[in-house]
Amino acid sequence: MERRHLLFGLCVSLALLCCRENTPAPAGPARGTPSAVVGETGAGDGAAGKGARGTESPTPDSSIVVIPTSKPAAGEGAAGKVAGGTESPTPDSSIEVIPAPKPAVPEGEEKVRRSVLAGSWYEGDAERLAASVDRYLALGGAPPGHPIALVAPHAGHRYSGGIAGQAYSGLRGRTYGRVFLLGPSHRVPFRGVALPADTHFETPLGRIPVDLATVKALLAEKPFLSHPEAHAEEHSIEIHLPFLQRVLPPFQLVPMVVSGLTDEDVAQVSLVLRRTIRPGDLVIASSDFTHYGPRFDYFGPPDDLIPVDEAKERLHDLMVQAWQLIRAQEGLGLLSHVRRTGDTICGALPIAVLLGVLPPGVQPHRIAMDTSGAITGDYTDSVSYMAAQFSGLWPYTTVDGAGALTDAEKDDLLRLARFTLETVVKEGRKPGAEEAGIVVTDRLRQLSGVFVTLKKEGDLRGCIGNIAPVKPLVDGVIDNAVNAARFDRRFTPVQPDELSAIEVEVSVLTPPRRASGVQDIILGRHGVILEKGDSSAVFLPQVAPEQGWTVADTLTHLSTKAGLPPDAWREGADFELFEAIVFHEGR
Repeated sequence: MERRHLLFGLCVSLALLCCRENTPAPAGPARGTPSAVVGETGAGDGAAGKGARGTESPTPDSSIVVIPTSKPAAGEGAAGKVAGGTESPTPDSSIEVIPAPKPAVPEGEEKVRRSVLAGSWYEGDAERLAASVDRYLALGGAPPGHPIALVAPHAGHRYSGGIAGQAYSGLRGRTYGRVFLLGPSHRVPFRGVALPADTHFETPLGRIPVDLATVKALLAEKPFLSHPEAHAEEHSIEIHLPFLQRVLPPFQLVPMVVSGLTDEDVAQVSLVLRRTIRPGDLVIASSDFTHYGPRFDYFGPPDDLIPVDEAKERLHDLMVQAWQLIRAQEGLGLLSHVRRTGDTICGALPIAVLLGVLPPGVQPHRIAMDTSGAITGDYTDSVSYMAAQFSGLWPYTTVDGAGALTDAEKDDLLRLARFTLETVVKEGRKPGAEEAGIVVTDRLRQLSGVFVTLKKEGDLRGCIGNIAPVKPLVDGVIDNAVNAARFDRRFTPVQPDELSAIEVEVSVLTPPRRASGVQDIILGRHGVILEKGDSSAVFLPQVAPEQGWTVADTLTHLSTKAGLPPDAWREGADFELFEAIVFHEGR
C-alpha cells in the first residue's frame, strides 16, 4: 500500500511516467497486456510498443518512474502530503529540480519540435494518419453549444483514439485563434508550467506554429518557465495534434507541460491564464484517468488481483467521482480526491488548472468514457479515458484598437443605457448624459462604434447600434438604447411592465477591417459584416457562440438576415470583421 501511494503520489505531484523504478523495460509485454498498448509496432511481432524516440513502452502510458529522493532531516521542513498522506517532494524537499534553460532560438529563425510518436503511438504516414483520425472523429457524439474547453485522453490512438475523436468532433466547422494545450509531465521532474523554445510543432500532417508572443508574455509570470527538455519527449501534448489538425483551420498553439504544482500554484496559473485567454481561444486539458493493475500498483499487488467484475465497478465509480468534481468545476476538490483515494489520474493538475480558468455560466458535458481493459478485453492492467466539453463564452475584456475602458467607465455606460431605457419607456423622451449622473471622461467622448442589446429572460428583446465610429461613445449609447427600446423592427416597443425583466448589454467596437475570406473569421472574437450587392447584415461577436453556430451556420443566418438566400455567402460576398468589449448588467 505504501509503495502504491508513493508511486502515484509522485505521479500526481510530478506526473512522471516512463520506465519502472530504475529497471529496464521488459523486452516483451507484461503479463496479460497487449503487445503495444500505447503505440503499435508490427502486427503480431510480439514486441512492446515503441514510445518516444523508439524506447520500449509496454503498457498504456507506460509505467511510472520514481525519482530517488532523501527525506529532509528533522527541522529542515516537512515534505508536502499527497495521495494517502505519503510524503511528496515540495519546493524545499530534496527532489532535483532541473534548471530551466533560456530560449535558444534567435529571433526570426525556426526551431521545429519533430514528432516522437509517429509510427508508434499513431500512424507515421500522413495519408494513413488522416484516415485513422477521421474514423475516430466520425464517431461523433459531441454535445450542442460552442466549445471553449475540452478534457481529452493521451494514450496511443489505438486505445484512446475513439474517446478523443468524440471530444474533437464538436470542433468541426469552428475556428479558434489560439489553442492552449495543458498536459502532465511524464518524463522530466520540475515544478511549474513548462513552455517550449520551439517555433513549431510537427506531425506527419504538417507544422503548427507556436504563438511566440503569448509564450513570451507567460514567461514573465510565475510559475511559468522555459523548459525545452520537458517538451522534447512528452507525449501528452503531441498525441492531440493530429486531431486538431484534422478539425480546425490554421491556428496557433500554446503548449504547456505541467508538473509539481501546489494548490497555491494551481490558483496562480489559473489566474494568469484567465487574464491571457480571450474570445476565440480553446483550452484543452490532456489526461488519462485511473491506471489500474499490478503495473501501476493500484488496487493491490499482482498476487491480490480483484475479480474483473469488481475491477470494472471500481473503475466506473472512480470515474463518476472524478466527473462529479469536474462538472462542479472543483479543481482543488479533484486534487483532494486524488490525495484521499490514491486515484491515479495522471492529468489531475492540468484539469485543475483548466477548471480554475473557466468563466461563470459554462455548460459541462461528459461526452464519453471507456477503459483500455474494455477495449482489449484484458483487465490485468487498465487505463480509464474520458472526454468532456465545456460550452460557453470567454469574457470580453480588452480588445486591441478599441481603447481600454476602466471598470468605472463600463459601469457608467451601463447606468447611462439603463437610465435612457427607463426614461424613454416611461416618459417618452431621450435624456442627456448629465441627467444620468455619470462622469463623462475623455474616453467616453471619443468616436466609437457601439451597440446596445436588450435581453428579457435570456431572449433578445432589441439590439441596435452603429458599427462605424461616427459619434462620441456616450452619445452612441444614449441613441442606441432609445432605438433598441422603441425602433427595432423585429419587436414591439418595450413596455413599462417589462423593464424589471430586461438586462442591458453594451458592446464597444473596434473599427471594421476587410477580411480576405471566411477563413479569417474566428467565432467568439470577431463580429461579422456581410455585404453582397446592395444587401448587408451584421452579427456581434457573441452571437455565434451563444447560438452554438459554426462558421457556416453563422454566415447562413447572416445571409438570411440580409434578405438573401441562405447560401448567398458562398460566392460573391464580402466580409468585414471587428472585435468588441462586451459588458452586462450584473456581471
